[in-house]
Amino acid sequence: MMELEKLWKSAKWLEQAKLLISGFNDFPLDSSTGLILRHSKRNEPSVWDENQNMDLTEEGKQLARFFGTKLPTSKKLIIFHSGVDRCRETAEQIHEGFSKNGGESIIKGECLILRGIGLDQKLFIEELKKYSLIDVVTRWLSGLYPDDKWPPFNGYCQRTAKIIWPYIQEQDQNTLTIFITHDIHSIILRYGWFGFPLDIRGIEYLGGFAFAFKDDKFHVLDYGQIKTTEIPYYWS
Repeated sequence: MMELEKLWKSAKWLEQAKLLISGFNDFPLDSSTGLILRHSKRNEPSVWDENQNMDLTEEGKQLARFFGTKLPTSKKLIIFHSGVDRCRETAEQIHEGFSKNGGESIIKGECLILRGIGLDQKLFIEELKKYSLIDVVTRWLSGLYPDDKWPPFNGYCQRTAKIIWPYIQEQDQNTLTIFITHDIHSIILRYGWFGFPLDIRGIEYLGGFAFAFKDDKFHVLDYGQIKTTEIPYYWS
């Protein structure tokens, strides 16, 4: 545990995770809360490698469990995840850490919308060989990809909202619902749901954003800052 505490304090890739945990101290936890969370640290093969091992590293597993011990036990956890193994493993480790710390937690299983966006995987990989992920998302927003290979950006964000938001609103105020997904999903939902500008920092492992419906507005924990923004026109 001492070694994990040391890693938690020193590992650069955990900066956004620490901002999430510290931000919960001031977040309106008297409301049902959602958390869009990127999976923990994985192996990082080259984008040119055809036989990619992208499972969690042992360090990633241990620190996902440690992350679970840091979440507020005043909340009950409900955890959904993408069907990809590294997201499922992250869910299991967070669940274990939270439960061992005395919290109540349940893993609901796979949420399909957290995995598939509908983009052409071959084109996506080819674009990542030329551009950063943030630049690829920017090009998508600019309409530079054909709709038959990349679905319209707003359509995906709205479909996801109509699945995730009602679920959160149905939970009691003592519930934190975590949706474990990938960096591209986290980046586009942050932009598409709240209109926050794309951030060059992206979403690191165990990074993401929390949000709650309160006083007819969104309250969002974003890179350690609590922001309020209007609920979109398509949601009533």
